[in-house]
Amino acid sequence: MLKVHNVTSTDGTRLHVEERGPIDAPPILMLHGFGQCALSWKHQFGGSLEQRYRLITPDLRGHGRSDKPRAPGSYTDGRLWAGDIGAILNQLELVSPILLAWSYSGLAACDFLRHDDQSKLGGLGLISARSKIGTYQKTLLKLFMLILQML
Repeated sequence: MLKVHNVTSTDGTRLHVEERGPIDAPPILMLHGFGQCALSWKHQFGGSLEQRYRLITPDLRGHGRSDKPRAPGSYTDGRLWAGDIGAILNQLELVSPILLAWSYSGLAACDFLRHDDQSKLGGLGLISARSKIGTYQKTLLKLFMLILQML
């Protein structure tokens, strides 16, 4: 059964978060990549994984149905990305979730490890994920922020 949550992050950004699976099952927080949304994980829904685990799939800030802050600092400050993950953990009362980060969301996962309490996690899975930004990626991020400002 699908449950939808609106989670408020530390800076007031509203995050669209979907939850599937038994409420008392071990939680897996699944973060999507750049330019994607929670539906990136749709092939994991509806099967045995969903029957055995509590699957939490947010739309990250600036993506999907979550807020899209206009200030460039909203995307470059690692404490805000960490705050987003922390807010999801707290508001959904997730205990020792496995944090799965795919592609660009590896940066957000690393921000959480850097700025929050790592002991809140039961584990971390990085799936073709980035852990730092190089020159090319910084250019893409600047382009993304310019596009947001034009909207």
